[in-house]
Amino acid sequence: MQYHPEFTADYIRALATKFRGSLLPDAVSEGALDSIECLEVDSSQIANWAASFFRKHAQR
Repeated sequence: MQYHPEFTADYIRALATKFRGSLLPDAVSEGALDSIECLEVDSSQIANWAASFFRKHAQR
């Protein structure tokens, strides 16, 4: 399971929990929840990239 990189760990956790057993099979939800505990979620990197892109390409 891969969520949008701009999602926070808390938001991913909430989605994986809410949809466990319905939209997400139990095993997929469990894997997502386990990965949050061992992988760093850093949405600031993608946010900085997106902001830089729009600053560079914005019409003036």
